[in-house]
Amino acid sequence: MKKQVIIFDFDGTIADSFDFVTSYLLGQANAAPLSLKEREKLFRGLSIRKMADKLGMPLLKKAWIFFHGRRTMTKHMAEIKPFPGMVDVIKELHAKGYRLFAVSSNRNENIQIFLRNHGIADFFSGTLGSASVVGKTMALRTLLWHREISAVNCTYIGDEVGDIKAAKQLRIKTIAVTWGYNDIDALKAQAPDAIVKSPGELLKIIAGLQ
Repeated sequence: MKKQVIIFDFDGTIADSFDFVTSYLLGQANAAPLSLKEREKLFRGLSIRKMADKLGMPLLKKAWIFFHGRRTMTKHMAEIKPFPGMVDVIKELHAKGYRLFAVSSNRNENIQIFLRNHGIADFFSGTLGSASVVGKTMALRTLLWHREISAVNCTYIGDEVGDIKAAKQLRIKTIAVTWGYNDIDALKAQAPDAIVKSPGELLKIIAGLQ
C-alpha cells in the first residue's frame, strides 16, 4: 500500500504571516500604521487579495505587491513563526509514515527558509512555491504528476477558499483550518471534508479521512 500524502498550504496554515502581511500592505497603501489588534479587527477573515481590495489598491499595484512582497518577506523570515502546535503535528505525521509536501503562492525560497528555521525541513518530501503563477489547481496537478501521487491517497490542508476549491477540482480530500486568512463561514461554504479549529485536531481528523 502506498504511503498516504499530506499537502499543506503555507501562509495561514503552517506559518503565521498575518502580522508581516498586514503591516506590509498598509505600508504599500500609504495608510497610517495600525496596532496588531486594530489590523486583526480590520482584516481578519479576509484573503490577502481581499485585504488589498479593502485598501483600494488598483490592479497594477496589487500585481506588483504580490511579487515585491514575497521578495521583501525573504528578509523577514526569521520573524515569522509557526502556529502553536503545528511543528509537533508535522513531526508526528512524519513519524507515522505520511509523506509531507507544501504547495504555496509564496516563494519556494521563503518556504525552505522557514522550514529550516524551525527544524522541520527534513520532514517534508518536497515543496512547491509560486503557485499563483499557474494557479493552485495546476500547481497541485504538477505535484501529483511529478511525484507520482494518486489523488485518492492525498489530503490537502489549507486556510483559504481557493485552497479548498483547487484541491476539490482534483478530487483530493480537503481539510480547512480556521486559524488562517479566511473565516469559518467562507470555508464551510466550500464543503471541505473536514474543518478544524486547532492544530491539535489535525491528527485525529487525518486518521479518520484515511
